[in-house]
Amino acid sequence: MTQKKKTDFKIVTPPDDLSEVRAKTKKIHREKLKKIVVPVILIALAVSGTYLMLTNKAYSEAGTAVRYSTDSSDTSNYAHFANGIVRYNRDGVVFLNKKNEEKWIQSTQLKNPIIEVKEKAFAVGDIGGNNDSLALAAGIMQSGALLTVLLALSTLTTGILQGLGEMQAPLVHAATAVAIHLGFLVLFVVKFKWNIYGVVYANIIFGLIICLLNARSIRKKLHYRQEIKKTFLVPVIAAGVMGIAAYLVHRVFNLFAGNTISTILAVCVGAVVYGICLVKLGGILEREIRRLPKGDLLADLLIRLNIL
Repeated sequence: MTQKKKTDFKIVTPPDDLSEVRAKTKKIHREKLKKIVVPVILIALAVSGTYLMLTNKAYSEAGTAVRYSTDSSDTSNYAHFANGIVRYNRDGVVFLNKKNEEKWIQSTQLKNPIIEVKEKAFAVGDIGGNNDSLALAAGIMQSGALLTVLLALSTLTTGILQGLGEMQAPLVHAATAVAIHLGFLVLFVVKFKWNIYGVVYANIIFGLIICLLNARSIRKKLHYRQEIKKTFLVPVIAAGVMGIAAYLVHRVFNLFAGNTISTILAVCVGAVVYGICLVKLGGILEREIRRLPKGDLLADLLIRLNIL
């Protein structure tokens, strides 16, 4: 039985030049891309135009719908700046946009605030004010100095624990410290009425607890016994001598050189005195100094000055 020939099939030979095929393929791809990109661009333009129209709509006239009387006394002052309003009073400065939304806030203490507005900037000053804000800032800095040391030490000990493979211990310690910190925070702020100082003292307790818990875990893991003299006692003594030297330099030079110059000199002298005391008391050794950047140069200089 013979098989019937299928006449629907044709043998097609590939063309010698494929550039025409590639051109037609690129054209088809471009057409498909246009069908996708063009609607997307149109939708984006429509959304953007609607948003700009709603946000930048200008009104030619306004009317009063209803009036309400109020007895509240607003002690704030207002000034127009850029595309918003500056509200300033004795407690600080606030910038409001045209939707009455607060863009930024700067808290301060002013007795009689005044404002000077220019085209691209404004300045708020105080007439007949006092130094209460400066005293508050200085007090917070003094109270929070210990916090800086404790947070740095807690970060260091946390890194040591993680390097030892104790990934969960720092999290437990932090959670414990936060719980205790919140208790002291409520006690200091609500009960004792220490205000911002209560926040600083509670943060100090937070850092101290983390340091103690991390130190205990490190001792259990490595059987390490923390030495006291070189790590704690010597730096405390050096810091005390540094503070006395800086205070005396500031008091003396402030009599004739002004506060700025006397402060800069006090900081420089304090740094030098602290370094000398640290070396003389054995808080840092020669080999440790030489490991520092430019340590060889510094060690040779200290040897020439008979400090090391």
